[in-house]
Amino acid sequence: MRVPLLTRRQALMAALAAGVAAPALARATRPALRVGAILPLAGRGLPLVGVNLSFPAEAARKGLLITSDDLERATPMGTEPHRLLLANAPEAASARRAAERLVERDRATVLIGGFSAKDARAIGAVARDAGALFINIAAPADGLRAEFCGGRTLHLEAPASTYLSALSELYRGQGRNRWHLIHQDDSAHVDLLAQAQADLRRAGAEVTGTSIVSRDSTLFRSALSDLQDSGAEAVLLLTDWLVQLNLLATAEGEGATVPITGFPWAATQTREFYNRCRQLAPNVGGAPRLALWEARLDTAEAAALNADFLARWRIPMDPSAWAAQTALRLVAEATEATGSTSGTDLAAWLSDPVQRPSIGKDTVFNPSDGQLRQPLYAVRVNPAATKELTPQAITEWAELLAQLNPAPAPTGKCGSPAQSG
Repeated sequence: MRVPLLTRRQALMAALAAGVAAPALARATRPALRVGAILPLAGRGLPLVGVNLSFPAEAARKGLLITSDDLERATPMGTEPHRLLLANAPEAASARRAAERLVERDRATVLIGGFSAKDARAIGAVARDAGALFINIAAPADGLRAEFCGGRTLHLEAPASTYLSALSELYRGQGRNRWHLIHQDDSAHVDLLAQAQADLRRAGAEVTGTSIVSRDSTLFRSALSDLQDSGAEAVLLLTDWLVQLNLLATAEGEGATVPITGFPWAATQTREFYNRCRQLAPNVGGAPRLALWEARLDTAEAAALNADFLARWRIPMDPSAWAAQTALRLVAEATEATGSTSGTDLAAWLSDPVQRPSIGKDTVFNPSDGQLRQPLYAVRVNPAATKELTPQAITEWAELLAQLNPAPAPTGKCGSPAQSG
């Protein structure tokens, strides 16, 4: 039974500090959890390019730190606190090295990360070999759910198929069922194009045409011309976050009238992205988008989570921040419940359908693929928001439109490789 939430901090402190009343010997032998978080923070050295994921990574770091501080305050006297170990890895090779270091040298039994299929696959492989639990917080590739099925990988990020199904549902509700797809000319987005065509058609939508673009702007106007000729009622950008912004800016200049949305990579779900979008494309950029979380959710639990984050950091909580702090809070709760730090034990407890984690929305993990079954949110960039940089003004850079509950799609045969992003 779920206890009514006062605030996230009050609930966490009450639950984890319950050990204060336990005998001293029991407190002293309580296991201390070591959690490694691998984030593509990039830093100042990486230019503003599509592979720079520092905006969602920094949000995730803030989410982890706020929960880590709560856990430390809730540690009973005489007990070793849980430890959060942060690593910066902007691409897959460094993510693998960081994961190996965390499990071998630092004895981490939980790894948190995953912002692309490549780095999630690298971290997941290390976790699998070490017997650690891997929690994917921002990599949507469906293939990851099949490749790392079987127990010690959990996914807080929604799969691409669920996002695509939800987009189809959202736009069908507006009477828009004919799609033009614009994709980037790299392998990840070519794979995503094939999946989007299949998933949209499976959802009852029609794909009227496709266009290809590169990271530069040479093909942008050609793609927009294709769109006008296709008779589409909506456009989906299957590109990285920066190409999405540049395409929207070009479409704004061309006076495009068809709604243009984008695949919801973690970087496109940040307030930073929304702000750039409303500046570059105040009209075209206002089409409905999807998000894993929204800072304007106002149910009791969600509002408490959002208010606590806003009070600490003076900025709204982006979805990657919610996913990261949720991952850390869940494994701490599982450690308290099981008395174990084993990746296998923690995954088994969290995957038990009886456990209904109190994380701001109604959810449950599917034990067959480790995927969190959860609602998604329709949001819209708010062009009417002010230019002020107060916490409230930044929150208003986006509007919450609706909650969606898309049916989960099959994630493929267990053991198949990951694709798409």
